[in-house]
Amino acid sequence: FAFSVFDVALTGCVSRLGLLDSPSREDRERTEEVLTRLGIAHLSARPFTKLSGGEQQMTLIARALVQDGRILVMDEPAAALDLRNQATVLRCIRDLADENHGVVMTSHSPDHAFLVATRAVLIRNREILSGPVNEVLTEANLQAAYGTRVQVLETTSPDGEAVRTCIPTLELT
Repeated sequence: FAFSVFDVALTGCVSRLGLLDSPSREDRERTEEVLTRLGIAHLSARPFTKLSGGEQQMTLIARALVQDGRILVMDEPAAALDLRNQATVLRCIRDLADENHGVVMTSHSPDHAFLVATRAVLIRNREILSGPVNEVLTEANLQAAYGTRVQVLETTSPDGEAVRTCIPTLELT
């Protein structure tokens, strides 16, 4: 069905509703707030089926945020997004964690973990490594996990924060 972006996001409140209940004014306000937070309020009336893949992804993230759970489980939340929307989603994830929400997310991008995570889990040659991000996502561990040489560098972001980043080589191991 060609539900609007607003209506798709609003379905996040369904878990709190009774069998014959409708979303409240507060649910609608919360939905507007989340769409604004994610920078997609301008898409509110657009049919979900007419959106790009990235816009659909942002709408589904909005739905999860409208649900307002204490723990969010997100599978590749920044996949298929351009850099701006990746930054928006990752900033939102970081803010949620700062607001005492638990966030568990998967990512094939070590850079995303470096930007927002405090702990990481990495599967390396059938071995599961877990711990602080900087201890788990080392050059050796990433090389073994991804099968390519990598370099982990520390740099300074445009806002002056120290940031780690992972640069793969084109050589496969």
